Amino acid sequence: MVGGYTWLNEAVWGKKEATLRIGPGESDVLQVRFDGEAVEDGQAFRVVFTAGSPPALDPLIQGSVPAEIAFNTSSARIFFDALPLRRGRKWFRHWATLRWPDKLNVVERRSEARQHVPDGIEIVAVLSLPGAGTTLRARLWDVDLTGAACICPAHPELPTPVVGDSVGILLNSAGFEYHLHGFCRNVQRLSSSSLRVGFEFVSETEFEPQGLVRFKHLLEDLRTTSIRQSFRKNLRSTVSYTND
Repeated sequence: MVGGYTWLNEAVWGKKEATLRIGPGESDVLQVRFDGEAVEDGQAFRVVFTAGSPPALDPLIQGSVPAEIAFNTSSARIFFDALPLRRGRKWFRHWATLRWPDKLNVVERRSEARQHVPDGIEIVAVLSLPGAGTTLRARLWDVDLTGAACICPAHPELPTPVVGDSVGILLNSAGFEYHLHGFCRNVQRLSSSSLRVGFEFVSETEFEPQGLVRFKHLLEDLRTTSIRQSFRKNLRSTVSYTND
């Protein structure tokens, strides 16, 4: 967890991009950029809004309700709850201050065979949970032929996967649908708004032959994209400029 706070400090002072989630819906996400420590309050940090509707944060400020903030590092995604304190505007820039968090949750990217879904690629997962017609829309985090992990919204009115339950998993990517079946193996609370849920697939033999071929192509595309993004990041970090 110490490493997590180190990453948070680097993000705040390095003015890193982040997402601010105010609810479980797809429209409840605002894009922000860290903007250092709040000058008027050493117990808070500041963000500026880069996309979304800043006034949507006002009900949380008035009700003293925490918001989720998430940002990426080179090897993980950090989630935490932060209490919004104030919101304002200076010229054309909307800003807000939030209380430093008491706890961080670090979701590391696996270095093994399972393929992480790279930034910029949105693969929707629809989870069919026990109970007639009970479904939950989630975002695929990583996947291979043996299992997957999803980032799921958390809310009292939404269903929550339970460890040991049988789950149907529908993935939708690039116009193709992949119908999978597995069991919920772990549930990790990331914030007041998100869960990380891990699944183990029943068996590779559950795939019909053509679907298995397409699914293997999907995994290879994810692997190739991850390598390409990593190469570009490393290239940017090693390029230096000199004056003739």
